[in-house]
Amino acid sequence: MLFKKKKIEFAVIIEVRSTSSRLPKKHLKKILNKTVIEYMIERLKYSKLLDDIIVSTTINKTDDELVELLKKNNIKYFRGSEDDVLLRVLETAKFFNVENIVEIPGDCPLIDSYYIDLYIKEFKEKGVDYLSSGLSKNFPNGFEVQIFPTKVLSNVEKKTNCKIDREHVTLFIYNNPDLFKICSIPSPFNLKYKNIKLTLDTEEDLKLITKIIKEFYPMNKKFGLTEIINKFF
Repeated sequence: MLFKKKKIEFAVIIEVRSTSSRLPKKHLKKILNKTVIEYMIERLKYSKLLDDIIVSTTINKTDDELVELLKKNNIKYFRGSEDDVLLRVLETAKFFNVENIVEIPGDCPLIDSYYIDLYIKEFKEKGVDYLSSGLSKNFPNGFEVQIFPTKVLSNVEKKTNCKIDREHVTLFIYNNPDLFKICSIPSPFNLKYKNIKLTLDTEEDLKLITKIIKEFYPMNKKFGLTEIINKFF
């Protein structure tokens, strides 16, 4: 007998692939004997409103090492298309019976769970199709959060075959405000911080992220964006 998976109300789905041209296998780079993806997952676990954490990766053999690490740490994962990221995220959500997707790219290891919880509350209160802290373009890069129902993404998947839309999961949604009820969350920080980049794309990014983790992690594993700004910017 087959049993339907229990519905997950809010799950973060992390998009990860190992074939980055600028910094291959960046998610497996180690800082203080822990990989970048492990730091990200640990920080997401501090959320009080997330019901689950899932990694959405590819079927490429280059991601086998990542999958072994996820298995070792009992982290849920799904493997799908590398290029059709929209479909991969949708299949991930459907496989695990996720009702609402909290989407975060895997190159944001310093993500602050405080804002995830804040935006989940906003999403619930506003009843929108799509909520994002990235649309206003004034939030530090690496801390943006997007939230949308799986049923909305399923609708999008049927509407577009555009390659760019399929590579960028939510592009079709925020480019069509006439079709979707959209909520843009402004940054709580001064606009002078909007150009801060804390995503992991290059060796220089890795050096900065390493410096930040080494500064805070031994004494305060839950350090947030405010602490980072106050200390480094």
